[in-house]
Amino acid sequence: LADSCLALTLSQLPGISRVSITVNGKDLDYRSHSTLQPRQILMSSTEDVVETLLVSLYYLATATGALAEEKRELSVYEGQYRADALLLALLEGPEEDGHSALFPEGYTFLSTRMEEESCYVALSSESWPPAEDIDAELALQSAAQSLLSLARVKKVIFIRDGATFAEFTL
Repeated sequence: LADSCLALTLSQLPGISRVSITVNGKDLDYRSHSTLQPRQILMSSTEDVVETLLVSLYYLATATGALAEEKRELSVYEGQYRADALLLALLEGPEEDGHSALFPEGYTFLSTRMEEESCYVALSSESWPPAEDIDAELALQSAAQSLLSLARVKKVIFIRDGATFAEFTL
């Protein structure tokens, strides 16, 4: 709770979108992620589930080098957007053997928004591409195909520095 309060408070300052709390320069063992973002902090109990979604998440099939589908049931909580819930699940990584994540641990998307049937995903120019050893195009395809599994999403538009740099359609 204290970590969440600190992250929510610090993120109110201009230019701070995520907070990393360490002790003597090391991550704390009890955390599942090394950085906290305000949109990741659940401010209600798990009893406040608004809906349950069946989605498809796409990861790298290590045997073929192609994208492989994993079906998941996600809980969407009060105040949480469907696209945010889906991307958080995607970043948590695959559950099936033989699949690997395309985004590095700790990676976060800046924001999502829906306009009609288009889902806009903002990426930070400082963190995209996320690493040299990441196939950035395949990672974007993974996120886009996963988002396109949402019922209302027909187009995914990735934005960096306020400009569109990639689009995917159903």
